[in-house]
Amino acid sequence: MQIATDTATLIIYDLDQLKHRMNDELDWWSNVDEEIEEINIGHALFVGLAEDGLYDINIKVGPPVVGNDISVIQANLHNTSGLFFVGPGESVTADGEEPGESRYSHFYEVLPGDYEVTVTSQEHTIFIWLTPAQEFLPNKFEVSPLMASVLTYCDNDLFKKDYNMSDEDEMANDNKSITSNDNDKHEIEADDYDAGDPGLVEDEALALVVESICGHLEILGYEVDSSEDDLLFFHEEYGDLLVEEYAGGMRFATTMEYDSQRDLKLMPYEEWRGRLLDVLDHFNASASVARAYDNAENEEVVLDCWYPAFYSKPAFNRFIELWHDDITVQFEEAQEEVSETRVTH
Repeated sequence: MQIATDTATLIIYDLDQLKHRMNDELDWWSNVDEEIEEINIGHALFVGLAEDGLYDINIKVGPPVVGNDISVIQANLHNTSGLFFVGPGESVTADGEEPGESRYSHFYEVLPGDYEVTVTSQEHTIFIWLTPAQEFLPNKFEVSPLMASVLTYCDNDLFKKDYNMSDEDEMANDNKSITSNDNDKHEIEADDYDAGDPGLVEDEALALVVESICGHLEILGYEVDSSEDDLLFFHEEYGDLLVEEYAGGMRFATTMEYDSQRDLKLMPYEEWRGRLLDVLDHFNASASVARAYDNAENEEVVLDCWYPAFYSKPAFNRFIELWHDDITVQFEEAQEEVSETRVTH
């Protein structure tokens, strides 16, 4: 079983539970408040994935079997039809249509009732367990569920064992533990992941947005440096990324030191200075979301942009793609364009 998504989102739900969304707009679920409302009352589970693309799906009915140190999302869901739909988030009930069975979206038959749904992933393989529940307990999500490394999303008990989902695989070892979501047992996780802690962002509502964004960045390969007063991330390909509260939203910024612009340094200072300013002008005329300016005092070029205090997976996914393109491809093309112009003159 496989799904294919272009919104980096998985959805699991009983179609009966979202009949009231039949006439809503296609992207109703991109509003994080509406998405979380439906999750918390048990109508659907949306899960943010690392990226768009094709994912293998392994699904079973029964208690979850999850290896240690694996990101886990759990939610309680209602089911009255006896079928769970498993597919890409963008196929959710909307605009007068419901999803159907296809090559990359599927229905899984179960007995009607309430279920505790557990989701984990390893690269592009997603594991799903559907565990019959004795009673329904509302979910308590405050941010969109993401397959991040250390976030914990709800108050249900989580059973962890050191072997994977396959019945054929042998147990890795006998180390077994049961981890609950009691506050005292999650103090360590809170210490490890304080990127979304309102202590770093004064506005509590904005702090929840920041927490979602931080989780999103983590699954894209960014590592957070929680020792900084501001949120500083590092990515092997895209370098440093500063995220800070600014003008009712957030400011994203990265820098390039003068020394890293070697081709600009191998010329007289006045010529180098003029060429640098030309590069920045060309970049600012073509960039999608970022702007660039010269910070002469610190001898660096700054690329930054403002982002609103609102989070939806599709919108932020598109934004970060444009940001990456700006700070790599667009900046390099600006340098090449200035170089070619100066050579022809």
